[in-house]
Amino acid sequence: MIIVSYYPRIHMAWVPIASMANLCGISTAPAVTAAFEKQWMPHAIVLAILSVVSGTAWGLFTTFLFGLLQP
Repeated sequence: MIIVSYYPRIHMAWVPIASMANLCGISTAPAVTAAFEKQWMPHAIVLAILSVVSGTAWGLFTTFLFGLLQP
């Protein structure tokens, strides 16, 4: 994540925020954001919600693919 965030010049504080959004979801991304910059809080909440939605979608898609493999 550090290498990917380096090239588009994304602030390095977003690396742990995105990591917490992906791992723990809505509860921890805003908490980590508050440690860095309080004005980023709305962005972190949106990032956490999108993380939960995309993770659920990928999980359902994977379940669908495994269902196709079953005889």
